Amino acid sequence: MPVFSSSTSLLRSVPVEAAAARLAACGFMQIEIFDGAKTDDWLDDPGRTARALGTHGLSLRTVHLPVIGWEIDSPNEALRQVALKACVRAMRTAARLGAEIAICHPNGAHLAFHAHDYGASWQRTRDSLAWLAEQAGSIGIKLAAENLPAHGTWRPGMYVRELLCMIDGLGEHVGICLDAGHSTCNGISPAIEALQAGSRLMALHIQDNDGTGADQHLMPGDGVTDWGAFRSALEKLGFAGARTFEVGPGACLDDTLQALASLRAAWSE
Repeated sequence: MPVFSSSTSLLRSVPVEAAAARLAACGFMQIEIFDGAKTDDWLDDPGRTARALGTHGLSLRTVHLPVIGWEIDSPNEALRQVALKACVRAMRTAARLGAEIAICHPNGAHLAFHAHDYGASWQRTRDSLAWLAEQAGSIGIKLAAENLPAHGTWRPGMYVRELLCMIDGLGEHVGICLDAGHSTCNGISPAIEALQAGSRLMALHIQDNDGTGADQHLMPGDGVTDWGAFRSALEKLGFAGARTFEVGPGACLDDTLQALASLRAAWSE
């Protein structure tokens, strides 16, 4: 039976204890911590987080490295070093909390990107991922590079085939996090990208959008992604990792959580 998880990005500004209680109440047993989306101190106070997880029977399957960590391709070397150190700090804390996989953006996809910098950005990303892979191996956590939305400009890390080149030779503990919504943003089927990732597929982000290129983090089914094809691809691969919902906060949080619980039940059949 598939294993489902929810990102804490859904619960922005909600205290750790309340967020854990809400996720457990709607049937989630696995979560992904995203500590850069105004969620309250998940990684800043690991003892508090461990108590909240234990109280509500939650396991930490994956952790999304923090927003500052998305600058691993920065041409500003001082900023790139800050980003790398932030990633390592988060990986160490996540490992202590029991996380299996740390998810990394190959660049700051929320920022403007200049096409003329493509080659240099690719190389900075590769260098950063190689260093992070070594650190992850020492820490005892896997590292997964995530495909990114283009936001109107071709950028390194948009496509799985590119990420596979970026991580080539970095070790078996390094793989791919496929964000299905990002694939849709970029005009490619997430089912195709899942099959391209193959055995290197370690983690998933499940969210939807309207296909215009905007990264909307809609509830699956509220956009244009072919979820039937995507789920079939995962079954073909025998994917056993967590299928993590990464939807944005809804107008009514309780309604959003209940909708996720219903979808999880439907996709478990």
